[in-house]
Amino acid sequence: MKFILGLIAAIPTYGISFIYLKLNKNLNDKVLYYYFIAWFSLATYILSLSIGTLFMNFAIYQYSNFFLVMMLIFTEFAFSHMVIGKISNLRLPIISIISFVSISVLFLPGGTKITTYPNGEVSPAVAGYNSYTTIIMTLYILTSFTALGIKLNRNSSSKYKYYTTVYLIGIIISGVITLILFLFNVQNIIPSITFLTIALGAFVSTIALYKQPELLYLLPFHAVRLSVIDKLTGLDIYTYTWDKSQYVIDTLYTSVIQGLNTFSQDVIHMGTIKEIKLEDGIMSIWMNEDKSIYYVLLTNKMSYVLNIGMKRFIYLFYDTFKEDLEAEYVTFNRYKEADQIVSICFPFIPTYD
Repeated sequence: MKFILGLIAAIPTYGISFIYLKLNKNLNDKVLYYYFIAWFSLATYILSLSIGTLFMNFAIYQYSNFFLVMMLIFTEFAFSHMVIGKISNLRLPIISIISFVSISVLFLPGGTKITTYPNGEVSPAVAGYNSYTTIIMTLYILTSFTALGIKLNRNSSSKYKYYTTVYLIGIIISGVITLILFLFNVQNIIPSITFLTIALGAFVSTIALYKQPELLYLLPFHAVRLSVIDKLTGLDIYTYTWDKSQYVIDTLYTSVIQGLNTFSQDVIHMGTIKEIKLEDGIMSIWMNEDKSIYYVLLTNKMSYVLNIGMKRFIYLFYDTFKEDLEAEYVTFNRYKEADQIVSICFPFIPTYD
């Protein structure tokens, strides 16, 4: 029974991992690659336990915890990027210690034992220090999942509330319910039942992300607008707005950027301004190779996704409109076609009304 339930849980978990890999082809975001490795590791962990049970192989059963360590590390990487846009300096030492100790105890004797379930089934089970590290890793992963789901749902706008609620339901199944089953030792009565709840909950939350990939970027940053400014005239030749609730006077906005860059280059001779830090945000200022165009991104903070997107946007924008940009007169209506470039370079960034 334990082997069959484990196999039933492992197969869809492998499927979940490849859903993230498919999403990553569209987004090219390492957080999805982290999720792929995490869920692939969990599926392999479950499968290893199942094989160890089938053949009563203590070595396979004991060393399967290596894959749980991989799950722990890469889910932490994924969570950190979804919440703050980078790996947390605070949580990284904690993960490192747990991982080091968990791998170390794998080589200690007495890491597995024979256990008999109420239904009479005999199977290997973790024992000694190996059981303690397994419990710690499992609790850490499940509580982190739950905290992420709650925070995502709480901070989402009405536009994304449906999908964040679906995501939270999946997290409750894989996190809260699994945690309850784990704490009350239900897995000792129904072997591998916790793996089934994890797989079911992960499937629900993954479907929510697949249907609405914007959920990945609700927490790490809040992009407001992207402006392309002609350096010579100081005119805003193209603007794309993600947050329409924040009204900005274009002429004042561009004149401030133009004035500050003129001051930086001609008065204090310190070169162009790359970034303006505000109390609640950042104006990230980029230029093309001949320094004739400003590309200004207004956001609450920069991230890996936004940096990569800006580099792609600058290249594609200049390559697409090169003749217009080098012409003597600026044609404003021409640049509305750049909306398609934004959708390519900044896919699935949340919009706000």
